[in-house]
Amino acid sequence: MVLTSTSVRLLYNLTRFCGAHQSETLEYPAAMERNGPPSDTPNLTVFFKDFRAGLEDAILSLATPAGYWFLRGFELDKISPNLDMINMMSYDFRGSLSS
Repeated sequence: MVLTSTSVRLLYNLTRFCGAHQSETLEYPAAMERNGPPSDTPNLTVFFKDFRAGLEDAILSLATPAGYWFLRGFELDKISPNLDMINMMSYDFRGSLSS
């Protein structure tokens, strides 16, 4: 894939934006197993609020883990108003880490 100047600018701005919100583990925020700091959870909530404000007309979705231990890093009650849909990764529901 060849990145256009627009794509490069978008990636640069998203990287800068994530850095400004100090979120280090966007996949599983605050997951101890991945050395995610507890501050990831509230920072991710602010990220989605600001992301929605910047992309008012866009359809925004979030894929969440199915397991409790990873899901607890999300403040879904605070994030959901800024999203159009939330998808649960059901393939992530049961696996080697479940036992």
